[in-house]
Amino acid sequence: MRAARVWFAHSCVLFRFQHYACLGPMNNQTPTFSAPARAIDDLASILAQFSGKRILCIGDVMEDRFIYGEVRRISPEAPVPVLRITRESRELGGAGNVVRNLVALGGQVAFAAVIGDDRAGREVTELLAAMPAVEPFLRVNRQRET
Repeated sequence: MRAARVWFAHSCVLFRFQHYACLGPMNNQTPTFSAPARAIDDLASILAQFSGKRILCIGDVMEDRFIYGEVRRISPEAPVPVLRITRESRELGGAGNVVRNLVALGGQVAFAAVIGDDRAGREVTELLAAMPAVEPFLRVNRQRET
């Protein structure tokens, strides 16, 4: 009987049990490769196997906000740069980043997470709704912040 292939995805870590491959970084260590050279050579074909697969991702989702701008002066009250905001962006973070990566690999993702009844939770919902390859299963908890 052939062993089933099991995939676990968490942040930047991808484990594939069968060829004993472990790609990093993990725990702020240098990436390690404990797989046979053949498995490393097959990385492109391994990643291509995500295409069209249904994948369940469960985890903590957050919203990553990025603020871009120009510093034209230093505040006279404290040595702090005063930023003139030129643009802002937001993306899924945490397990939401894993979801984005799985979709980029061609996967169809069912995503289960708990969000708060707050602005960030509503924005996470909007970001997930904009991804047709994701079926979100979000539980709203009024006592939790996203």
